[in-house]
Amino acid sequence: MNINNSLKSIMNAGIDKTDAVTNNANSAPTTKADTKNSAVSQTAISKSDSLKALESAIAASPAFDATKVDSIKMAIQDGSFTVDTAKVADGLIANAVGLLKP
Repeated sequence: MNINNSLKSIMNAGIDKTDAVTNNANSAPTTKADTKNSAVSQTAISKSDSLKALESAIAASPAFDATKVDSIKMAIQDGSFTVDTAKVADGLIANAVGLLKP
């Protein structure tokens, strides 16, 4: 799954900034409803900016911790890797319980 493409499609489905600004500039004298719509548009614009910042942060971060993967790989190769079976069982049970709850 490519996270970056998912975020881009979500963000592109939002409000276009230029439309929101143009619509406010070309409107008649403002009423209480217009002011509310303008506030909603401004909120949507600021959330869109936040999503873009989040997308940039995600794109800059690695998909996994390569150092941790290498240390686990080395532990498996030298025979020092151990599996906590109780922890694995608890995780499986918790997952099954989570799937059974509506």
